[in-house]
Amino acid sequence: MKYEHHQDVAWREVDEEGVVVDARTGKIYPLNPVATFIWKQIDGTKDLEEIEALVLENFDVSDKEAADDFDQFLRQLTKDNLIVEKNKK
Repeated sequence: MKYEHHQDVAWREVDEEGVVVDARTGKIYPLNPVATFIWKQIDGTKDLEEIEALVLENFDVSDKEAADDFDQFLRQLTKDNLIVEKNKK
């Protein structure tokens, strides 16, 4: 499954940390470097398995820790409607 950022969400990156702003609610989401990396990969071209593999390649983290954190982060993004399935805006 491929996801992309919701069209009403803006974001910026400064020094490997990001911030996401939901224009619909005005809510601000600060992102740590790993979350920023994941956010940047959610571009509609990669499926979730590819993104998780990239996290494992780029960060010193165990498979289980990466999978748990990745799943939790994605659940939060979808719950807050910050990402949508590709072509399902």
